[in-house]
Amino acid sequence: MPPYCFSASPTTMEYESKPDMSHLCSQPQQEQLQPRSVSFDEDEQQPAPVAPKKSVSFSPTSELYLIPHHNEMSEEERRATYMTSQDYNRMDRENVATVRQMQQQSFPANDDLYFRGLENALPQPMKERKQRIKFVVFHVLQEQHQSHTLNDEWIESLRYHFTSKSADFANKMGIWDYEAMREDLVNDAKFMSPIYGPPITTLSR
Repeated sequence: MPPYCFSASPTTMEYESKPDMSHLCSQPQQEQLQPRSVSFDEDEQQPAPVAPKKSVSFSPTSELYLIPHHNEMSEEERRATYMTSQDYNRMDRENVATVRQMQQQSFPANDDLYFRGLENALPQPMKERKQRIKFVVFHVLQEQHQSHTLNDEWIESLRYHFTSKSADFANKMGIWDYEAMREDLVNDAKFMSPIYGPPITTLSR
């Protein structure tokens, strides 16, 4: 028997030092423990883990705005919140009326009709613009191929002849945009100016 070997039971042995392998091999083979089978019923009896309840916390200084659910709204609140078929039909009619005025070189910008965002709805002006670009590129390449030289003045005159309409239209768009936001710019400038700043209120005694 190896040193410091204690036989606690016929089937278990406890060693305080490294066991002697030759001695172990000479011992009769011990009965192996059979694996324990677990039935499904035994698994089902185990309580399922409970997921922690989720919670949300807010700062005491936060302002909370509760949005009601769709089912909690009245019919009047739904009509005031969501688009209806009547709203979509009205927008379609306004867009068609705006495009018709734009085709007549009139660009409405009022509370009822506004042309911004409908520029691509004009097929003829877009087609003419693409044709002008192709025409300029074609003639520039043709001149380069024939003379092997490039006259800057000739290119400038040709480019200006075909892009003047685009330049005028872009200038007109810039003026319209400036006029649309001019009032807001003036108000913001007065508010930020140290001279025209917000009025100082004094407490009366």
